[in-house]
Amino acid sequence: MRLPRLRRPFSIYRVGLSRRPWSPFDLKPALWCRGDKGITLNAGAVSAWADQSGNGASFAQGTGGNQPTFAPVSIGGQPAITFDGVTDNLAAAVTGIGASVCVLIVMQRVAASANGKGWLSLNDGVTNDGLQAGAFTVFENSSGGVINVFRNSVAGPTFTHPGNGVPFTMAIRYDGTNSMASLMGIDGSSAASSGSFSTATTLAIGGRGNPAALSCANVTISEVVFLKRSPSDSEVRAWNSYVRTRYGIAGIAA
Repeated sequence: MRLPRLRRPFSIYRVGLSRRPWSPFDLKPALWCRGDKGITLNAGAVSAWADQSGNGASFAQGTGGNQPTFAPVSIGGQPAITFDGVTDNLAAAVTGIGASVCVLIVMQRVAASANGKGWLSLNDGVTNDGLQAGAFTVFENSSGGVINVFRNSVAGPTFTHPGNGVPFTMAIRYDGTNSMASLMGIDGSSAASSGSFSTATTLAIGGRGNPAALSCANVTISEVVFLKRSPSDSEVRAWNSYVRTRYGIAGIAA
């Protein structure tokens, strides 16, 4: 006589796989620093900002008087770092760069700086960042009213500054042929820009020039991503969407 088939005492359910939210890590950055991660404090000042990309290219400042201030609640309610516009800056060692590069940044200006004061600089640690093919800088021009991208004595895209206390995002790209930049997802006109960045050794934020003689700006920075390549337009759009969501910054173009 056949025995009745026993039912299994459990049921099997198909479990759907959910994809994690996009993050700058998807860009495979050479360096990625965000205000809520990797901050080392020295009596309230920031002595180091650890890289989250896994490449160990962290920002640091060993001189106490040049260390910026940590702001636990800043852009979009997120932590950030504020640079005083006098001496504050952080620098990271970056090498092995070819003809293309990109910096993505979330920031705001605290107060207008003098003409030529810089926000960031890719340089060789010795020479002027704006006059070399292997370097570039982003700074305030026309007494703080214009944002200027500059390389090899050539002015790249320029933008009207959004004003004090107004958070924004920028994407600064070099693709081996042109310099390109966008502010809040809006592209500026490109400029011819060729040559390798192979001599660059330092990425500085909060100032421009070589680390021994920086010209600093009074700004707050929440996030920085550095790529040793020029990302696609779709990757930049993904970054802008991420910034819009994380920091609640209105007006970023799709």
